Amino acid sequence: MKKIVTFLLLAISVLTIYAEKWNVQKCVNYALKENIQLENKRRQKDIVNKEIMDAYGSFLPNISLEGSKVLKESKIETEMSSFELAPIPDTSLLGISGQTTRSIEQDMISNYQYQFKISQPLFMGGAIFYNLKNKYIEKKISSFEIEKEKMDLIYNVYSIYYNLIYTKMMLEITQESIDITKRQVDMIKKRYDSGEASNLDLLQARVELNNLYPKRIKLKSAYENGLKNLKNVIGLKQDNSFEIVDEFPQIKFDLEEKYSELMSLAQKHSPVLNILQSKLKQLNNIETVAKGNYLPNILLTGAFGQQKEEWGEDWKDNYNLMLTFSWDLFNGFARESNLSKIYINEDIMNDNYRYTKDQISTAIRTQFENIREAKQRLEAEEKNLELAKENLSMANESYKEGLISVLDLMKARLSYNNSRSSLVQAKYDKNLAILELKKSLGILGNKEE
Repeated sequence: MKKIVTFLLLAISVLTIYAEKWNVQKCVNYALKENIQLENKRRQKDIVNKEIMDAYGSFLPNISLEGSKVLKESKIETEMSSFELAPIPDTSLLGISGQTTRSIEQDMISNYQYQFKISQPLFMGGAIFYNLKNKYIEKKISSFEIEKEKMDLIYNVYSIYYNLIYTKMMLEITQESIDITKRQVDMIKKRYDSGEASNLDLLQARVELNNLYPKRIKLKSAYENGLKNLKNVIGLKQDNSFEIVDEFPQIKFDLEEKYSELMSLAQKHSPVLNILQSKLKQLNNIETVAKGNYLPNILLTGAFGQQKEEWGEDWKDNYNLMLTFSWDLFNGFARESNLSKIYINEDIMNDNYRYTKDQISTAIRTQFENIREAKQRLEAEEKNLELAKENLSMANESYKEGLISVLDLMKARLSYNNSRSSLVQAKYDKNLAILELKKSLGILGNKEE
């Protein structure tokens, strides 16, 4: 049994070590294929395509066939009067000699009949035409919503992935700091035992070490939860294992700080602005249809049928062709009320568009400033790391020559690790700021990046 358990643990360890590495682009590509929310947006667009076909069908005539066989019916009894004629005496003329009355039963419906009916709308106040236009606009909105969902998905994958890289690198640095601090505590303990260090020095070193353990626990938990979250977002099963890369990728960024051009780019590509613009066009079309309700509806209808009383008889034809129109002259101010609501909705939509546009404009300026600050900080942290690395190298040489203590050497190593941590943070902030700007411009994941 112990051998089996040992084998399983070894197998798990081997699989973990040799797990396939996925870079961020591979995660994005997988998410674009497997993410459920994105797939549902695509399905919604398929539904709109079907609705466009329905809208085209409204231009075509409605044709129906009706047929019936009378099983039982009531009959109408009609009394008919008749007069008898007789010769008038001594003349050659005929006169009415009497009146008789008899009852005749009639049925109003033929026992067998069928009829073809056709109805062709000629003018319906523009409702059919503008309904079709709005369905095509709705198709555009579906495409913009897919782009928005793609952009949100790409941003989420990138931000989760970058956070995982950041967490993993910070975990490695924290572990190195723990190892260095452990050696530092052991060294101070020896000096304390020999009387060269005070109890306060030893206590401070132990406190510094103990402060690092919660940080490591928190980072480990954050990494595991982040990995689960990434799998969930990209649509990968939790039992599938993979490793992330260990370094931040370089993101292409060559945009100039020209806000008028950047806003033009955002107005062209931002799915949020495009959706609002399209919905405003839909409202304009709905307004036109509402005004068309003041006009008459014109319809061409026709019918052809045959009927007979008994099955053995010949069919008798009947047909009609009519041009009809209907005109609502007054409907209790419903049209006026509907138009008023449309005007209010148009005002709301225009305000939402301007507000969203202003928000994007502010976000672009803020994000550009964040990128500039992150770049400057990155350059400064790279120089700090070079200095910390040089300081560590000098400390190593000085320690070998006996010029400094082990404690001073360990402090130099901790300073080097702190510089590494600051550099990792600067790289993370810079990449995330670029992603946020591209998302605001509507070009995240687009070819125009």
